[in-house]
Amino acid sequence: MANMIIRPAAGTGNKVIVQDQAGGAVLSTADSGATFNAGVLSAGVTGGSGLTVGLQSMQVFETAGSATWTRPANIKTIKVYCTGAGGGGGGPGNAWDSGGGGGGGGTAIRIYDVSSTASAAVVVGAGGASAGTDGSTSGQYDTGGNGGTSSFAGPGQTISATGGNGGQDGNQGYVVGGASGAGVGGQLNLRGQEGDFGFDGTTGWNWNGDGGSSFWSGGAGIRVNDTAGQGVRRDASHGAGGGGGTVYNGGAIYKRSGAGGAGIVVIEEYA
Repeated sequence: MANMIIRPAAGTGNKVIVQDQAGGAVLSTADSGATFNAGVLSAGVTGGSGLTVGLQSMQVFETAGSATWTRPANIKTIKVYCTGAGGGGGGPGNAWDSGGGGGGGGTAIRIYDVSSTASAAVVVGAGGASAGTDGSTSGQYDTGGNGGTSSFAGPGQTISATGGNGGQDGNQGYVVGGASGAGVGGQLNLRGQEGDFGFDGTTGWNWNGDGGSSFWSGGAGIRVNDTAGQGVRRDASHGAGGGGGTVYNGGAIYKRSGAGGAGIVVIEEYA
């Protein structure tokens, strides 16, 4: 069918008003432009500069510890992503060994109606500690630290996500990476990735276990490039696991493992 056009009569102050069954104005025009009554239209509708529906803003909590989410004005719905912290990589072991990677934190995702909620408590889990010491045997047989749990205390339902476990040290014969964390209480609950296996070696540097991935980030690892032990070790971020430590050059060079990444809570805010 052809376009249907509704236009008020010419003259200042004439309007077109569309009402709901209760007589409330859903849409009203002015001499220039139109006003939508907030909360009537579905999310995702597009329109002029006065339209207040859909995604409006986002708050990100990525520092380990407790915090408070405060609802901005006109926000009625939020979508929360809650991710636990990553586990630390395992200690290097002894000559030619390498530790297992830390597990990635889990993730819980949930949508909340917050039209009657002013604020909510947030907890961001701390990343699991690394194991071992660069250039030293100190901590060479330590297991990586476990990642902490993150949570969001939303109205009617708290969601949480456990952190990944730390990886084993490299002198275990069968060197296991850390187990992954899992989401709890979400409408969608996800596990992180388990940490990679390490290696209990006898000659020649082989590999270290990379950390497990989270919903947000790939796991960290270490790469040793030459007999001088030059290389890159990365601590993990955003809930991913740290890579295992390693011993290179027949026990002459020790590299600590990577720490797990702190958890993260991301809150998308919709009008």
